[in-house]
Amino acid sequence: MKIELVVATIAGIVAVVRALIANMAQTSAAKSQADVALLQLAAQQAHERQKPFIEAQMKYYIEATETAAQIPRTAPGAAREVLVKRFWQLYWGALALVEDDNVARAMVAYGAELKQPQASSATLEGLALKVAHACRDSLKRLWVPEIGSIQSQRPAAQ
Repeated sequence: MKIELVVATIAGIVAVVRALIANMAQTSAAKSQADVALLQLAAQQAHERQKPFIEAQMKYYIEATETAAQIPRTAPGAAREVLVKRFWQLYWGALALVEDDNVARAMVAYGAELKQPQASSATLEGLALKVAHACRDSLKRLWVPEIGSIQSQRPAAQ
């Protein structure tokens, strides 16, 4: 009879331990789910806070790349001067608020060539492409990861 009592007591203890372990596992899983939900909410809120900055960044990146690309393909004259003026407005103004270091370096290189009295259109075109690539890479890191696939689908320059 003592053996039966010992076995019953051990079985009871094992049942209680199993119940405690199951409860701890369930509590841990619920806590993990709650942690994941909080992290997702925090990420969503961070994205919403950054959205105005990212939208402004995209707007000025597009304008800077279009302006830099148009300058070497526009004949000297009033139209080109308007583009050059807009480049320097972006350079010293709005773009400087949102650009990252790589875009800044690309704009500086383009601006240095643009200041040359006999700036080469071919050189400016190459530098405009570097500005565009720096802007693309900046956006890729911050906002649109799938932009990287665009480069592989783009035909080679002619």
